[in-house]
Amino acid sequence: MNGKAFDHELDSITANEKLFSANRDEIIEEIGKKMTACLNVARVNIWMFDDVDHCLECIGGYDAAREEFYKGQKLYMADVPNYYRRLKTARTLLIEDVSVNQIAVEIKDIYCSPKGITAMMDLPIRMEGKLVGVMCYEYTGGPREWKDGEVQFAFAVNQVLALALETRKRRKIQIDLMRVVKDKDLLMREMHHRIKNNLSILVSLLRLQSAESDNPEVVQNLAEAQKRIFSMAKIHEQLYQTRNYLKVNLADYMEELVEEYRKSVNDDTPIRFITDLAAIETTTSFAINLGLIAIELLNNAVKHAFHAHSGENKVEIVLQSLGNTRRLSISDNGRGFEQEVDPQSQSIGMSIVSDLVQQITGEYNVTSGRDGTTVEVIF
Repeated sequence: MNGKAFDHELDSITANEKLFSANRDEIIEEIGKKMTACLNVARVNIWMFDDVDHCLECIGGYDAAREEFYKGQKLYMADVPNYYRRLKTARTLLIEDVSVNQIAVEIKDIYCSPKGITAMMDLPIRMEGKLVGVMCYEYTGGPREWKDGEVQFAFAVNQVLALALETRKRRKIQIDLMRVVKDKDLLMREMHHRIKNNLSILVSLLRLQSAESDNPEVVQNLAEAQKRIFSMAKIHEQLYQTRNYLKVNLADYMEELVEEYRKSVNDDTPIRFITDLAAIETTTSFAINLGLIAIELLNNAVKHAFHAHSGENKVEIVLQSLGNTRRLSISDNGRGFEQEVDPQSQSIGMSIVSDLVQQITGEYNVTSGRDGTTVEVIF
């Protein structure tokens, strides 16, 4: 074949859609069929170095006489050390006569003679700049001189093959990653769904226990425990619905939390809840702590602010982003208190708030007067 014929065959090979859509065996077989015909050789096969550099393994080849694909044979470095070394260092390995070539001494008896090989051409296969294997052309018709045009054509096909194998490898990695991500997504959804359901069961059990009690203090304590558990369940519900398992939108979370809290408030003390919430994303654990803080502060406002208060009862929940800091403030327009004799300072609720604020490495302050009470949490 002349140069134009080789160019035509190369165009035919690169235009073959199988090279970038078929599996590895089909890719190698397709190129093997083409190259045995183009270069008039008996076999074309692909050998890859193993990870520990102990052997070469044939990952696929094509026998023109038998018209069959094969793979699996191995050549161990310990058996052919000099030949192996030449494959690792030489750009090309052209053996025109196996019977007299010094490079072929080690492989003549264990590989070439049993297969009737009289001449060979080994060309390196590189992927991502790394030598990963060789493409071997085996001739069985006596000594053969490998012409420059043939070598250049074979080199060009080597590059096409390397690209095809690398593309296939990347596609497989991508598919595997997509499968892993999908499996992880399903597992995470199931986990958050189960956590949310388990917490909901706890709330239901507390409600049943509350309904069986005649002690107002017990009923109140159980109701507060329900709200705390609900605030955690709501996080997992949001994660399940949005499928974003790393971040929580505090505005959405707090809005739902306040709305659910409003429904739980006794209608004997009508209270209007006002929210002004900035869209802030944070981690799940952080959001849970902040939700628990909000529940405790809402409990305090509802329990203590509006005794003997006339007019409209209001609680305002504000979430702001202030440069590098964030602020949650919960204010009421209730009766206030004397801070020196603050009846809430030693309450369980404020003790919980203090502990939770420390966990989020924040700080809080309380201001109170005739116009009501405001608790600010800075984080």
